[in-house]
Amino acid sequence: MSGSVPNIDDVESWTVEQVAAWLQQVELSDCGEETLRKGIDGHFLLKLREEDLFVWGQDVSIRNRRQVLKLVNQINSQQYPPVIPPRQTQ
Repeated sequence: MSGSVPNIDDVESWTVEQVAAWLQQVELSDCGEETLRKGIDGHFLLKLREEDLFVWGQDVSIRNRRQVLKLVNQINSQQYPPVIPPRQTQ
């Protein structure tokens, strides 16, 4: 898998074709084909949940479905970065 995590604001405005192209770029072309069939654009991609991927059927492996969720979670984490507690001083 290559490339960095795209910016959440960019992904939000992606077309169905852009979502499919990105999934091909990160070596998940079977998922890209499924997003074309299902009409999944960037806005919907960012809202994908595990149960949404069950309807993708046998054409997409469980491994690849999980990889899509992992990538979506990485993109969404840009919106709410993890909170780092302040350093304790003594």
